[in-house]
Amino acid sequence: MEKTLTVDGQNSDDSEVHFNGPVTGATANGIVAQDVYLEINNASNTFNGGMTAKQDALISIGNALAVGDSSDTITVEDGGTVQVALGAAGVIASPLSIKGIGVGGKGALINASNNIDATFSGNIALTGDSLIGDSGSCASDHTTSFTGVISGPFALTTYASDNPCRVILNSASPNTFTGLLTHKSGFLVLGKNLAAPSDVVLDPDHTTTETAVITDTGIVNAIGGNASAINIANNNEYFNFLASQSISQKLVLVN
Repeated sequence: MEKTLTVDGQNSDDSEVHFNGPVTGATANGIVAQDVYLEINNASNTFNGGMTAKQDALISIGNALAVGDSSDTITVEDGGTVQVALGAAGVIASPLSIKGIGVGGKGALINASNNIDATFSGNIALTGDSLIGDSGSCASDHTTSFTGVISGPFALTTYASDNPCRVILNSASPNTFTGLLTHKSGFLVLGKNLAAPSDVVLDPDHTTTETAVITDTGIVNAIGGNASAINIANNNEYFNFLASQSISQKLVLVN
């Protein structure tokens, strides 16, 4: 009988569990974490069923191969967080389903690696308004890339903890989420046509000195589809177009 491994911190503020050895076997719903910091590190993990971070659970993935069967979905429920904290550049290939701003508002899906590139290559389904980004140290230029299609009838907010870190949206096919794309801090790179299918809001929290939305070289229409406006909500922010652009959307200077 397939079962589910549930790790529950029982509402304790400092519960931590570390899975450093291999996790194997067939499960119905994989690993489910709630009210706990759960660290999963072993590159030899082969369990199936995916992972779920419930409210107040932070699942930290220490190796890109530690997710088990990468065809299974990693789910982040409202109030939960999945982060990667890698020691070397890696690709998380699992499909993802995410919702919310995460534990402590740090994001539902984040790269917490210090100066390490991370790529989320699986498609991402937004089941609610969501926050994703890069919370790691940015002593050197590193990237957090989302190369799967982002879909769902909800809004997406992105951030990088500081410059020169970059969050990159560059799925091979156009993203299809229908809510606003809001960028808060650091650099956001729109790396493919229709990476931002709807309106874009540049609305920083001013914890950094500059915020930019950049379109990568050769991209003709990174902001498009259903988009009607580019909104710059505060001062000292800018769009930096590295390619020849045809911008048909309205530009709104909010403040």
